[in-house]
Amino acid sequence: MIGRFLSAFATAADAPLRESQSEIDATYRKYRWRVLLAITLGYGLIYTCRLAIGLVKPSMIDAGVFTPAQFGTIGAAFFYTYALGKLTNGFLADHANMRTFLPLGFAMSALCNLGMGFADTVLMAAILWGVNGWFQGFGAPGSVVALSSWFSNKERGRNYGIWITSHSFGEGLTFFAIGWAVATFGWRFGYFVPAAIGLATAVLMYAR
Repeated sequence: MIGRFLSAFATAADAPLRESQSEIDATYRKYRWRVLLAITLGYGLIYTCRLAIGLVKPSMIDAGVFTPAQFGTIGAAFFYTYALGKLTNGFLADHANMRTFLPLGFAMSALCNLGMGFADTVLMAAILWGVNGWFQGFGAPGSVVALSSWFSNKERGRNYGIWITSHSFGEGLTFFAIGWAVATFGWRFGYFVPAAIGLATAVLMYAR
């Protein structure tokens, strides 16, 4: 059972060789831009599952759910596990199938946000947000591995520059969408909306 589960994340078998050079070139161009678009949009969208807590925090403090000091504990849990996640997941990404690796990380991050909408103790929130940090650590290593697989050394600076715009896009979307959700529906939707975005992003990543 475990072996079957892990095999889903292994790199796929080599595709049959193609004889037509024109077909090879057309397929190569098609998929490399498709991958670049997917990792740029995907990493930007999943940012909402990382930054949501900053917009939800004032409303939760006003409601007496957590204190600023308690949010310090919850936030620290995220950054320690995020650092660990980027380290460990970098090694995993070198040997994984990005089509399953990235969607898994994004889907699990979304589920952590969903759980945060119901968390009513510091321990539960710290665990959920800490787990979220580790799964957020799938994004950058996985995206860089995908980028490196499809673009040569001479092209990577330019295309890395395109991918890195996802950070700003994600931050802007977070402030707009999550700020609106909290103001309109209350603090719980500050987690529910990113969860919905994250799950949709996981599906997008798997498809593209």
